[in-house]
Amino acid sequence: MKLNPGEIVLKSVDGVMYDNPSLDLVTRAGQTPDGLGVMNLQGNLHLTNHRILFETHGGSFLDKQTPGVTEEITFTYIEDVLSEKWGLFGMGTPKVEIKTKDPTMKEPFKFIGVGADEWAGYYNNTYSQDRVSKTKTECEELISEKDFESAILCFEKAGMENEALVCKKDYAKYCEEIMDLNKAINIYEELKMSDEVVRLRTIIKDESKIKVTQKVVHGDEVTNTEIKDSVVSKSNIGSGGDDKLTKIKELKELHDAGAIDDDEFKQMKKEILGK
Repeated sequence: MKLNPGEIVLKSVDGVMYDNPSLDLVTRAGQTPDGLGVMNLQGNLHLTNHRILFETHGGSFLDKQTPGVTEEITFTYIEDVLSEKWGLFGMGTPKVEIKTKDPTMKEPFKFIGVGADEWAGYYNNTYSQDRVSKTKTECEELISEKDFESAILCFEKAGMENEALVCKKDYAKYCEEIMDLNKAINIYEELKMSDEVVRLRTIIKDESKIKVTQKVVHGDEVTNTEIKDSVVSKSNIGSGGDDKLTKIKELKELHDAGAIDDDEFKQMKKEILGK
């Protein structure tokens, strides 16, 4: 059984019968409906902090199944979990019905098996408290490892949207710390934090200007006056056509970066061309 990041099993019931599985699940488990069209599967039922998960086992001697085939109900889709006794006068084996808000579901999931009523009782009583506290522990461990993407998934799958939102903001700040500004911008855009997007884009633009400056003068960061002097000095050196084109290209980069204005660009271009 493969779990999501930060997902833990809170309660399980082994050896239940899935009383109304979909035809797709039955087929994946290597089974077919009987002559009356009845379908059921045998397996284990798990309640995690993220979902309800049914997983087939190998079946019985006469009724083999493909083990490890799963069906899940995401936590945020679960609407109600009911339990009752299945059999004459309510004296039989416990049965659980799970109602969901999933639009693809035509009827509740139905499971029959010993321990199913205890499982349902746990869901309706202490599950919510355990889910929140244990999810926080698991997610905070992921955060301490700087695995923010897994931590966000951990919170979201448990329906803890406020915690997921805080984690996304912390992730954006961490991306700033490690200078992954484009990733931070993407997160802030998702969060609709336009002020932060503008702030980071301004930083990137300013850094771009510095890089252009350094490229033109082939050295450390200098003032705009020194940049202009350097370009003018180069433009006064007798040079061939190819070298002039290179100088004009560098001058254009300065202009695009805002290091020189339109008039200065025109004047320096004339000097390079010797006009």
